[in-house]
Amino acid sequence: MRLLVVVMGLMGLGLDGDAWAGWVRFQELPLNAGYYIDPKSLQVDTRVTDNKTHYRIKTVGWYLMNFPDTGTAHKSVLYHIEDDCLESKHRVLTTISFSEPMGRGYPNFVSTAAQPWINKENGQFEANRWVLSCSNKEETNK
Repeated sequence: MRLLVVVMGLMGLGLDGDAWAGWVRFQELPLNAGYYIDPKSLQVDTRVTDNKTHYRIKTVGWYLMNFPDTGTAHKSVLYHIEDDCLESKHRVLTTISFSEPMGRGYPNFVSTAAQPWINKENGQFEANRWVLSCSNKEETNK
């Protein structure tokens, strides 16, 4: 029942059907693996300074790890991640592993328990993902 609720929730978020075409690869790995972001899913909270510069303070978005040629039971993992850009930390809100590449097939693991906050890691994946979700500022003329 819990799995059905999670899958229905993903459909409600627009993460079904044609929405999968929105994945953008931001890091390539060996064995045809890669990391992806769904830029349309990124929700950004900003703080505006006097000079009308928007600073990202928090983001929440969907990320996908795809590893189709590794011979494992799960070929992709979908993560819903919240970043605290000011405190340089993040936490995983939802994890779902799938039997097929690119978040397709049957979910064979689901966790909807938010993980504890952890400090930003220095690995290449984390560095690349952090740039996408917490770029320091966005200039605006508004």
